[in-house]
Amino acid sequence: MSCRTTSLRREGTEEKMMKQDTYYEYLDELRDSGLIDMFGAAKYLEREFPELEHKEAVSVLQGWMDSHAQRSVC
Repeated sequence: MSCRTTSLRREGTEEKMMKQDTYYEYLDELRDSGLIDMFGAAKYLEREFPELEHKEAVSVLQGWMDSHAQRSVC
């Protein structure tokens, strides 16, 4: 693997993590608002972030729920 390929992968991973952080922050704020049941939050993600298709929004929500459960244990 070349240095260029490694660098591109790292940049893609960093960008993905930044987007994930943005999605998770939005979900944290949505949860804190108390306005909705978080099981229905995927449609809010889709509206707020048009780049997410439904399956991706559901995946982000599931990841957030999993990470939230882990954070709550600590």
